[in-house]
Amino acid sequence: MDFLNNILNLFRSPQQDVEPEPLFTLAIREKTFADSIKKEPDFSNLHQFIPDEVELDNLNYKEFTQMFATSCANAIESAAVKVAEEGIVLVTLESGGTFTINLANTWINCSQNPGFRKEQIAFHLASMINFSGFPDTTDLNKVIPVIRDFDYPLNLASEKHETAVGASVASGLDIVMAIDLDFGVQIVSVPQLEASGISLDKMMELAIQNLIEKALPPKVNVYQGRDCNWVITSDESTLNSSIILVDDVMNFMQKEAGGKLAFAVPSRDMLLCNRSDSEVELKRLSKFLLKSKSQLSHFISANIYSYDKGEIKVLVNNNR
Repeated sequence: MDFLNNILNLFRSPQQDVEPEPLFTLAIREKTFADSIKKEPDFSNLHQFIPDEVELDNLNYKEFTQMFATSCANAIESAAVKVAEEGIVLVTLESGGTFTINLANTWINCSQNPGFRKEQIAFHLASMINFSGFPDTTDLNKVIPVIRDFDYPLNLASEKHETAVGASVASGLDIVMAIDLDFGVQIVSVPQLEASGISLDKMMELAIQNLIEKALPPKVNVYQGRDCNWVITSDESTLNSSIILVDDVMNFMQKEAGGKLAFAVPSRDMLLCNRSDSEVELKRLSKFLLKSKSQLSHFISANIYSYDKGEIKVLVNNNR
């Protein structure tokens, strides 16, 4: 799937219209040799384990769940696979480790997109097949910041010792430390931070540096959207929301907005921007965000935030 198709897939539901060519492109660093050899992972070899019927137009969530479980059993013969309930599959590996797979976000991504479901399931299969255990220590070269609306306190004094570490930016918007793995990310826990021997502030600094220098591509593209003025995206779509931490991009967009920049991160895949002094634009964006809450996978926040030289505040509270 090429870059443009990735962009269009992000907005196929509920947003339909994204201009095919970017308005402009922003360079965030120099291109490296690692960038030139980086390839999108290909999981097509795993499609053989997935029933063809998964691509049927009239497939429902219960049937999708069962076919996902069948795919897991076909691909990992030594695993014990159980459907716990609709949308929840338990896969216990021979090593004893158990994956609890919640298919809610996957189904949102592909329920209306027959022909795309095998690709979604194959990603999960690859994650389990290549799983070698979560590391006890944190590779500081792979720590990145991810944007979430997290359920637990993001501080070292939390009673939940295994909780994530990070920082609350504003209502509904948190920066969470994560380890960039080959297949997704692992959220950094308090014990992992303590084992690293550095402070949270230092880890945050390294994470943002890694985001810019390694995790994101050298350039990001700015598109014209229908429900907002600007759609900002990179090849690494699951990190698009983290672009709010790239000062060069956000400060440039603030200038484009005449010094009055508003943004929203409805999901980990999306960064949408408007002018904060345009009531018409803010209402249009709010309408999209509220409509999207039940339709977007990996939803983060329906709020609209203001940005001013790195300072982020809630501008429109739609989460109430």
